[in-house]
Amino acid sequence: MTDTPDPQPEPQTPAWGSQPAPYVPQPAASQVLDPETRRSLLAQAVANHVRQGSRVESQLEFQAVMVKGSPINHTFHLIATLVTCGMWGIVWLCLLGLAGENRYALRVDEYGNILEA
Repeated sequence: MTDTPDPQPEPQTPAWGSQPAPYVPQPAASQVLDPETRRSLLAQAVANHVRQGSRVESQLEFQAVMVKGSPINHTFHLIATLVTCGMWGIVWLCLLGLAGENRYALRVDEYGNILEA
């Protein structure tokens, strides 16, 4: 009986023209951050988003809801639509689909990663 080593699996190569998946390191269990550091990281992320034009709608210990954009003034658009015999309604419908407020959440996990959803 001969001892033959187990064959090593060949590395998987991506299909031609496709990009390999990026390597995301998994943090070790000892890298869990304390709550104060997590709060500080969230505060820095919130400050960065505020500088880019967002505003804070609500904030908890490790999560913040951010808003970007401005609300649509429906009263103005209703009056403009009535004055222009409905022509302004086309613009109003376009604004309903494209403009307005966009909400998203920032969250910091126990390892210090800032997640945006």
